Amino acid sequence: MAREKDLDDSTKQVIVDNFTFEVFKDRPWTPAPKAKDRRLAVISTGAFHTKGDRPFGFGAFDWRALPAGRRNLHSSQNSVNWDRTGIIQDINTAYPIDRLHEAVADGRLGSLANTNYSFNGATTGVAKYEPYAKEVAARLKQDDVNTVLLCPV
Repeated sequence: MAREKDLDDSTKQVIVDNFTFEVFKDRPWTPAPKAKDRRLAVISTGAFHTKGDRPFGFGAFDWRALPAGRRNLHSSQNSVNWDRTGIIQDINTAYPIDRLHEAVADGRLGSLANTNYSFNGATTGVAKYEPYAKEVAARLKQDDVNTVLLCPV
């Protein structure tokens, strides 16, 4: 991840200066349940999908469902600026599924959702994610998820 101070002026102008940041008037907050009472789902921006599922296209805003028991995922992240080495060596660097299963097994965490989700994070126009995010939110509610671990990649 590049630091803003390390960007040349033209790149900074495109990426930082021209980006419209969302401004919230309030700070909605829901107190978190104790870890043993949490049902947790993972949402990643690593463009992960299962074998046989359609890969993410360039600039995709939709999502893919990731069955909680699956760890052999593929990434169709298409940014040339993204080094996949760590993820290839250990999926837990971007999608900590093994660590979460361990936390459930030893009682530190209540349970995991039946399904986790991935988006393609290498895009702009984040408002276009909204209808897809609402779909995922509805699915999380159906699965009684009360905690989400966001894993930006």
